[in-house]
Amino acid sequence: MKRKLILVVVALAAFPMIGMALFTSMKDIRVGGKELQVLGSLPEFTLQERNGKSLSSKELKGKVWVAGFIFTHCGGQCPLISAQMERLQRKLHHRSQFRLVSFSVDPTRDTPKVLSAYAKKYSADDNQWLFLTGETETVNGLLRNGFHVGAELKDGDIIHSDKLVLIDSKGQIRGYYDGTDPAAVDALAADAKHLIHNAG
Repeated sequence: MKRKLILVVVALAAFPMIGMALFTSMKDIRVGGKELQVLGSLPEFTLQERNGKSLSSKELKGKVWVAGFIFTHCGGQCPLISAQMERLQRKLHHRSQFRLVSFSVDPTRDTPKVLSAYAKKYSADDNQWLFLTGETETVNGLLRNGFHVGAELKDGDIIHSDKLVLIDSKGQIRGYYDGTDPAAVDALAADAKHLIHNAG
Protein backbone atom coordinates (compact mmCIF):
# COMPACT_ATOMS: atom_id res chain seq x y z
CA MET A 1 0.00 0.00 0.00
CA LYS A 2 2.83 2.40 0.92
CA ARG A 3 4.64 1.59 -2.33
CA LYS A 4 1.51 2.46 -4.38
CA LEU A 5 1.15 5.74 -2.47
CA ILE A 6 4.79 6.65 -3.16
CA LEU A 7 4.32 5.92 -6.88
CA VAL A 8 1.23 8.14 -7.00
CA VAL A 9 3.06 10.99 -5.24
CA VAL A 10 6.07 10.68 -7.58
CA ALA A 11 3.78 10.68 -10.65
CA LEU A 12 1.94 13.80 -9.45
CA ALA A 13 5.22 15.56 -8.73
CA ALA A 14 6.64 14.63 -12.13
CA PHE A 15 3.57 15.68 -14.13
CA PRO A 16 4.22 19.45 -13.99
CA MET A 17 7.84 18.86 -15.02
CA ILE A 18 6.75 16.67 -17.93
CA GLY A 19 4.23 19.29 -18.98
CA MET A 20 6.86 22.03 -18.77
CA ALA A 21 9.31 19.97 -20.86
CA LEU A 22 6.68 19.45 -23.54
CA PHE A 23 5.83 23.15 -23.52
CA THR A 24 9.49 24.13 -23.82
CA SER A 25 10.05 21.79 -26.76
CA MET A 26 6.94 23.09 -28.55
CA LYS A 27 7.00 26.76 -27.55
CA ASP A 28 7.60 27.93 -31.13
CA ILE A 29 4.41 26.23 -32.33
CA ARG A 30 1.57 28.69 -31.85
CA VAL A 31 -2.03 27.69 -31.31
CA GLY A 32 -3.89 30.91 -32.23
CA GLY A 33 -5.87 32.86 -29.68
CA LYS A 34 -3.46 32.80 -26.72
CA GLU A 35 -1.59 35.75 -25.28
CA LEU A 36 1.49 36.51 -27.37
CA GLN A 37 4.66 37.26 -25.45
CA VAL A 38 7.28 39.79 -26.54
CA LEU A 39 10.32 37.72 -27.50
CA GLY A 40 12.64 40.55 -28.49
CA SER A 41 12.90 43.77 -30.51
CA LEU A 42 14.37 44.21 -33.97
CA PRO A 43 17.13 46.76 -34.59
CA GLU A 44 16.61 49.35 -37.29
CA PHE A 45 17.78 48.27 -40.74
CA THR A 46 17.84 49.47 -44.32
CA LEU A 47 17.94 47.01 -47.23
CA GLN A 48 17.09 47.01 -50.92
CA GLU A 49 13.66 45.97 -52.15
CA ARG A 50 13.05 44.13 -55.43
CA ASN A 51 11.98 47.41 -57.02
CA GLY A 52 15.56 48.63 -56.58
CA LYS A 53 14.70 51.19 -53.90
CA SER A 54 16.02 51.28 -50.34
CA LEU A 55 13.56 50.22 -47.66
CA SER A 56 13.95 51.14 -44.01
CA SER A 57 12.49 49.23 -41.10
CA LYS A 58 10.87 52.54 -40.11
CA GLU A 59 8.50 52.04 -43.06
CA LEU A 60 7.23 48.87 -41.38
CA LYS A 61 6.45 50.55 -38.07
CA GLY A 62 2.71 50.59 -37.47
CA LYS A 63 2.34 47.37 -39.49
CA VAL A 64 2.03 43.79 -38.33
CA TRP A 65 4.34 41.72 -40.51
CA VAL A 66 5.79 38.29 -41.10
CA ALA A 67 9.43 37.67 -41.97
CA GLY A 68 10.58 34.63 -43.96
CA PHE A 69 14.06 33.59 -45.11
CA ILE A 70 14.68 32.22 -48.60
CA PHE A 71 16.99 32.24 -51.59
CA THR A 72 15.76 32.07 -55.14
CA HIS A 73 17.73 29.06 -56.44
CA CYS A 74 16.84 26.91 -53.42
CA GLY A 75 15.24 23.63 -54.37
CA GLY A 76 14.41 22.44 -50.86
CA GLN A 77 12.42 24.25 -48.18
CA CYS A 78 12.31 27.70 -49.82
CA PRO A 79 9.52 26.87 -52.30
CA LEU A 80 7.51 25.45 -49.38
CA ILE A 81 8.09 28.58 -47.29
CA SER A 82 7.19 30.88 -50.18
CA ALA A 83 4.05 28.85 -50.91
CA GLN A 84 2.96 29.31 -47.29
CA MET A 85 3.72 33.03 -47.52
CA GLU A 86 1.49 33.12 -50.59
CA ARG A 87 -1.26 31.47 -48.52
CA LEU A 88 -0.83 34.16 -45.88
CA GLN A 89 -1.13 36.82 -48.56
CA ARG A 90 -4.46 35.36 -49.66
CA LYS A 91 -5.71 35.04 -46.09
CA LEU A 92 -4.80 38.61 -45.10
CA HIS A 93 -4.81 40.40 -48.44
CA HIS A 94 -7.52 42.85 -47.42
CA ARG A 95 -5.65 43.95 -44.29
CA SER A 96 -3.91 47.25 -44.98
CA GLN A 97 -1.93 46.95 -41.73
CA PHE A 98 -0.33 43.65 -42.73
CA ARG A 99 2.90 42.97 -44.64
CA LEU A 100 4.96 39.97 -45.69
CA VAL A 101 8.74 40.34 -45.95
CA SER A 102 11.04 37.75 -47.55
CA PHE A 103 14.73 38.20 -46.77
CA SER A 104 17.24 36.65 -49.16
CA VAL A 105 19.93 34.62 -47.40
CA ASP A 106 22.00 34.69 -50.61
CA PRO A 107 22.06 38.44 -51.31
CA THR A 108 25.06 38.23 -53.66
CA ARG A 109 23.07 36.23 -56.22
CA ASP A 110 19.62 37.52 -55.34
CA THR A 111 19.70 40.94 -56.95
CA PRO A 112 16.51 43.04 -57.11
CA LYS A 113 15.96 41.83 -60.68
CA VAL A 114 16.27 38.17 -59.65
CA LEU A 115 13.99 38.70 -56.64
CA SER A 116 11.42 40.43 -58.84
CA ALA A 117 11.23 37.42 -61.14
CA TYR A 118 10.98 35.08 -58.14
CA ALA A 119 8.17 37.17 -56.60
CA LYS A 120 6.08 36.81 -59.75
CA LYS A 121 6.11 33.02 -59.37
CA TYR A 122 4.12 33.44 -56.15
CA SER A 123 1.83 36.26 -57.35
CA ALA A 124 3.37 38.58 -54.77
CA ASP A 125 1.48 41.85 -54.37
CA ASP A 126 3.98 44.71 -54.73
CA ASN A 127 2.29 46.65 -51.94
CA GLN A 128 1.90 43.85 -49.43
CA TRP A 129 4.75 41.38 -49.97
CA LEU A 130 8.29 42.77 -49.94
CA PHE A 131 11.50 41.00 -51.01
CA LEU A 132 14.71 42.35 -49.47
CA THR A 133 18.40 41.95 -50.26
CA GLY A 134 21.57 43.83 -49.36
CA GLU A 135 25.18 43.44 -48.32
CA THR A 136 25.86 39.88 -47.12
CA GLU A 137 27.36 41.01 -43.81
CA THR A 138 24.39 43.31 -43.12
CA VAL A 139 21.80 40.63 -43.89
CA ASN A 140 23.60 37.93 -41.88
CA GLY A 141 24.00 40.28 -38.92
CA LEU A 142 20.29 41.13 -38.98
CA LEU A 143 19.29 37.47 -39.10
CA ARG A 144 21.69 36.50 -36.32
CA ASN A 145 21.35 39.46 -33.94
CA GLY A 146 17.86 40.70 -34.83
CA PHE A 147 15.70 37.72 -35.70
CA HIS A 148 17.91 35.20 -33.84
CA VAL A 149 17.82 32.71 -36.71
CA GLY A 150 20.72 31.11 -38.53
CA ALA A 151 22.01 31.07 -42.09
CA GLU A 152 25.38 29.66 -43.13
CA LEU A 153 27.23 28.20 -46.09
CA LYS A 154 28.04 24.53 -45.44
CA ASP A 155 29.65 22.21 -47.99
CA GLY A 156 28.52 24.50 -50.80
CA ASP A 157 24.91 24.62 -49.60
CA ILE A 158 23.13 27.42 -47.77
CA ILE A 159 21.63 26.17 -44.52
CA HIS A 160 19.05 28.50 -43.03
CA SER A 161 16.03 28.71 -40.75
CA ASP A 162 12.61 27.60 -42.02
CA LYS A 163 10.84 29.66 -39.37
CA LEU A 164 8.39 32.46 -40.10
CA VAL A 165 8.66 35.28 -37.57
CA LEU A 166 5.68 37.37 -36.50
CA ILE A 167 6.48 41.04 -35.81
CA ASP A 168 4.08 43.48 -34.19
CA SER A 169 3.45 47.14 -35.06
CA LYS A 170 6.23 48.25 -32.68
CA GLY A 171 8.90 46.07 -34.27
CA GLN A 172 8.75 43.42 -31.55
CA ILE A 173 9.03 39.68 -32.18
CA ARG A 174 5.85 37.90 -31.06
CA GLY A 175 6.24 34.35 -32.37
CA TYR A 176 8.16 31.77 -34.39
CA TYR A 177 6.33 29.28 -36.61
CA ASP A 178 7.27 26.35 -38.85
CA GLY A 179 7.14 27.93 -42.30
CA THR A 180 6.64 24.58 -44.02
CA ASP A 181 3.68 23.44 -41.90
CA PRO A 182 0.22 24.65 -43.04
CA ALA A 183 -1.25 24.14 -39.56
CA ALA A 184 1.44 26.31 -37.95
CA VAL A 185 0.93 28.95 -40.64
CA ASP A 186 -2.82 28.92 -39.98
CA ALA A 187 -2.03 29.61 -36.31
CA LEU A 188 0.27 32.42 -37.42
CA ALA A 189 -2.55 33.96 -39.49
CA ALA A 190 -4.85 33.87 -36.46
CA ASP A 191 -2.19 35.49 -34.26
CA ALA A 192 -1.48 38.16 -36.89
CA LYS A 193 -5.19 39.04 -37.02
CA HIS A 194 -5.20 39.29 -33.23
CA LEU A 195 -2.25 41.72 -33.30
CA ILE A 196 -3.82 43.80 -36.08
CA HIS A 197 -7.09 44.02 -34.17
CA ASN A 198 -5.31 45.09 -30.98
CA ALA A 199 -2.76 47.42 -32.59
CA GLY A 200 -4.77 50.39 -31.39
